[in-house]
Amino acid sequence: PRAFDKIPNTLGRILGDASFYRDVRFAPYSRCYVFKDDATGAPIAAVWGHKETVDRWKESAPLVRFDFGGLELTFVDLMENKMTFPNDSEGRTLIPMSPFPLFIKGPPGSEDALCTAISLGTLDESSSGLSDGSIEVAAYPNSEGGAVIDLKNNLSRPIKGEAQMTLNGAESKVLLEFPALGTQEGFVDLSQTHPGFGKLLDFDFKFEFAGMNSVEIANPYMLVKLNEAEGIKIDGSSADWAEIPGADIGSGVSVKISIADGNLYLFIAGGDRSVLAAEDFSGAGLYIDPFENVRNWASPKLVREDLAVFEIKRTKDRLGAFCHYVQGTQAGSGSGYLIYEDVQSHIKVASGTTPEGAFLECMIPEAVLSPLKLAPMSRFGLNISVPMKDGSVMSLAPITGFKSPAEAGKITLVMVVVRE
Repeated sequence: PRAFDKIPNTLGRILGDASFYRDVRFAPYSRCYVFKDDATGAPIAAVWGHKETVDRWKESAPLVRFDFGGLELTFVDLMENKMTFPNDSEGRTLIPMSPFPLFIKGPPGSEDALCTAISLGTLDESSSGLSDGSIEVAAYPNSEGGAVIDLKNNLSRPIKGEAQMTLNGAESKVLLEFPALGTQEGFVDLSQTHPGFGKLLDFDFKFEFAGMNSVEIANPYMLVKLNEAEGIKIDGSSADWAEIPGADIGSGVSVKISIADGNLYLFIAGGDRSVLAAEDFSGAGLYIDPFENVRNWASPKLVREDLAVFEIKRTKDRLGAFCHYVQGTQAGSGSGYLIYEDVQSHIKVASGTTPEGAFLECMIPEAVLSPLKLAPMSRFGLNISVPMKDGSVMSLAPITGFKSPAEAGKITLVMVVVRE
């Protein structure tokens, strides 16, 4: 029979009269569902791998070692062919985790023994049985002036070992114990290492755990004080910004951020007007991410990956913010000019000059940035692109492959954390 005819036939014959029993996690990029035959009670485990590079034939399926002890097992593939696998010198069965499910049938009453044996399976290349993905690691700054370290055991067996963490140059070692599929959360105080609000702050994190390749996060963040300066007017005057701290991003360009009155305020100053591509900052881009999944905050994004993307444009002698994309819908205004009754109508933009140089100020209300809430303890991703006369682009964090605000390439986002 043809493969696509036989596969559903096999699934029906093997699992058609079986009930789900347990989900077992034994290795990264691998899954196992255990069922019990309704008539005999015999366990049937379906195991497979889901690593993209293996699915695309870019690397071989990883081998997993299982110690099935004295269990009398039958191995069946998707074509319902019986399979055999070699054993290592210690009698453990070596099974490749391909994207094609393998069915492991055991005798009635052996479901718990089979689940235990599978949960203790270890990757062949790792002496400790761990590899990338065994422990899910997330680290990010919070509104208390510290860092949250969030760890999750992705395996259905306990893990114990020594972890080495480095955060902004400070090293520490700690013995970690995770129950099966368990989590741990820690906090590291960073209040002594940052120079204050409105500045670009370093977040350099490295995590190593027994037998697992290291996880590294290196990304800037910024603490912004809520309602630090209320009553800012977008009127082409820089006076309201005088007392608000800012961050220098190079070539005489600096950025200030304020959150007040339910609005996000941005102020971009160019110290030397002669180096700017446009004195009124036409062509500048604003990129905002509500960070609904904070665990991925340090991963670069594309403009279509649920970002709000605005471009500063001058149309008919009027400066405004053209919306290319908004969160959730990925739909901009759909035209090449400003629609003042649409998203852009809620955003205020003005530019001006001082003896020190040119500046741009804008106000974006919270409603435009939904689902982002501009409240204490909230956080969001932010970057800007300011085109320079020499063809370069100044930004808060690296942007690679930049062509235009709407085709900005890969955007690294600065995490802005709101504090009271």
